[in-house]
Amino acid sequence: MLTCIEIATFLDSVLSRHLYPEEIPAIWKESPRPIKRLGLALEPDSYLAEWIKQEAMDAVFLHRPWKLATYPVPDDITFFSSHLPFDEQLTVGFNRILANRLKLTDIKVLGTKEGRPVGMSGTIPVQMDAAFCKILDELFQGLESSFQLTGKTIHKVAFVGAMTAQLIENAANQGVELYCTGQFREPARRAALATSMSIVAVGHKRSELFGLSLLADLLSTKWPELTIIPRIPAI
Repeated sequence: MLTCIEIATFLDSVLSRHLYPEEIPAIWKESPRPIKRLGLALEPDSYLAEWIKQEAMDAVFLHRPWKLATYPVPDDITFFSSHLPFDEQLTVGFNRILANRLKLTDIKVLGTKEGRPVGMSGTIPVQMDAAFCKILDELFQGLESSFQLTGKTIHKVAFVGAMTAQLIENAANQGVELYCTGQFREPARRAALATSMSIVAVGHKRSELFGLSLLADLLSTKWPELTIIPRIPAI
């Protein structure tokens, strides 16, 4: 049976915790209880204790654990957390798992923040922008919005955890024709128009839920004997 230290060490390793000196600890609340059943959720709420009880969980991962103390939860449950590493590496940014799933090639860093990549660009087989958006829709279980999809053929795309005029211009300079992000930002609209950049926004929460599903896969691959219970509600 797994200990909380083993799982925390794995989280720190797979999410490159050493790159985030200000990051919250992987163990938010510790218990010596062995872990056989692990829940994954974005944040605590009034249903958390009931969910733990119903699923007989030994531990829970929370992306945003800040309000955990405001809800009653069992004392013998370990709570894990990851905020910025999760956002930057498992959602819409420099996400190598996402790149592999989409079979991106010629991957390049697109923008940096504190020395870390904000996003990535990559090459895909030439296809219509609508066809690629359909792939994204299936992957993320929906999309929030799109801008300037004109029925053009595309071969280079970007996934970026932010949307600014500078990032749009940087993407255009790398030959990107379609820019995928979490939320559409109006201040960058003019840059998108000037560069004829197509924009797809998957939605902030939807990108986080996608990250939870990737984390579930990572944990299951590492420990097939560990039961993972993701809490991924419909949007």
